[in-house]
Amino acid sequence: MTEQEFLDVVRLMPEPAPISYRLYHDLDGRLLFYSMEDVPGTWVEIDQTLYARSPHRVRVIDGQVHELEWRQSVKLRPSQTGTSCHPKDVTIVHDNPDAQQWAMTAYEQN
Repeated sequence: MTEQEFLDVVRLMPEPAPISYRLYHDLDGRLLFYSMEDVPGTWVEIDQTLYARSPHRVRVIDGQVHELEWRQSVKLRPSQTGTSCHPKDVTIVHDNPDAQQWAMTAYEQN
């Protein structure tokens, strides 16, 4: 192969596809997955930093990615196990095993 033939082959090589970082989401803007591939579906282009972090608490609103703040609330719920309380006041701990028992339940909120 001559030098000219080599240069002709190099010149005919296709350009590499540009790198694209994507966040795929459903119609409500909820995250489905992150990808660098061209997969059918609804997506927005994101930067490399967000792609590297790949947070799961995000929503896409009007084509913009918004990271959601994690919040947790705790509520008392009647339970078969837990702390026995006075029948009329859950703030009073009661030693009666037949009394209503209460347990804390944590809820995550977006």
